[in-house]
Amino acid sequence: MESTSRLELIDIIQHTLPARPLSDIRLFSNQYVYELKAGRMHDTLSGSLWAASDDETLLKMIDRSTMATAAKWELVSKVLGRSMYACKIRFTIINGDSNRKQAMDGRESSVTGEVQRQRESSSAVDWSQVSQATVLGLRECLELSQYDGRKASWHYDPDSFSQSMADRMTGFIEEHYPAPAPVNYRAVSNFMWAAMEDCIHIHDMLQGKLKWTEADYERAAALRAQGLTYKEVARHLAPTLRWTSTANALKRYLSARPAQEPISVDELEEIS
Repeated sequence: MESTSRLELIDIIQHTLPARPLSDIRLFSNQYVYELKAGRMHDTLSGSLWAASDDETLLKMIDRSTMATAAKWELVSKVLGRSMYACKIRFTIINGDSNRKQAMDGRESSVTGEVQRQRESSSAVDWSQVSQATVLGLRECLELSQYDGRKASWHYDPDSFSQSMADRMTGFIEEHYPAPAPVNYRAVSNFMWAAMEDCIHIHDMLQGKLKWTEADYERAAALRAQGLTYKEVARHLAPTLRWTSTANALKRYLSARPAQEPISVDELEEIS
């Protein structure tokens, strides 16, 4: 089977969209979408989306030929009711996706196996050794490993919270995933060797993104009833939570509860 080469694909695109510079064009998988700087042209060549049956027919027809000649592509075009350009581009995409997935599965399995071997033979993972053993980059290994054996829980406790541990995580994120890049929390979890959900929660807390729950409101109200200031209450809930945010959130919560006693004048003055 002869697949369309990268240079052939570029030639196809340039002939199909001659008015667009090559730098404006990127191929997207699955439905081959052209994303242009001036806007999106959705499935321009064929006029309709590709169904799974179309992909199956395309691959079967090309597989039957030892060489994908122009005549063969013309036949495929007639069977599918799409232009030869569309068929060639679609074939390149789905064939490339399959190859990339196989390669990714192999790398993921290799990294995960090495990490599991290290964890079962010692108490820590040496990621530099994982990188050497798999011949992959350090960050790639951190992103690929799916082994979570004996990962620690990481919950916020104002009395035992480790700022150095928090700084270690934020330093890793800032180095490898600077804003506005999305954070790969699988890599963060592997780097910290802590549950991924906990890493996400702690990172949100460190950014002041506390997602208030009923339990948080009740805890804040109970702490206030014990005589703690809003600043002290905020510290019990999250490491970077401002006392003003705590006061306003608690005020809204208490005012929405019909059976709750009204907030005192002193509290209202403190909040405002």
